[in-house]
Amino acid sequence: MQRIESYPIPETALREAILNAVVHKDYASGIPIQISVYPDKLMIWNSGQLPSDWTLERLLGKHSSQPFNPDVANAFFRAGMIEAWGRGIERIMQECVTAGVPEPELRYERTGCYGQYYIFFPNSF
Repeated sequence: MQRIESYPIPETALREAILNAVVHKDYASGIPIQISVYPDKLMIWNSGQLPSDWTLERLLGKHSSQPFNPDVANAFFRAGMIEAWGRGIERIMQECVTAGVPEPELRYERTGCYGQYYIFFPNSF
């Protein structure tokens, strides 16, 4: 008679997406990380920026790690929360494929002084 929780998104992918938002957030902007839950999707948004010459295609491919906040990233790495540098997005995608759920959609929009970085988990709820 014990409730068994099941998540529509792999817990590892969700953890990695939130960790990614914290490590890559632009803390100078004062804009908080936003997590929105809807009946048909989960959205994680932050005001972080990709390196100036990066595209989403590069982010989705094999790439070196260039955290927006290297000291924050290093603290998470030393705490054992980051297993390998530059593999967060790849890990999110792999976990979704393994669990048989749709891969999240990533969007990046540069709007003036800061970038907007979105991860959508469609049809997750």
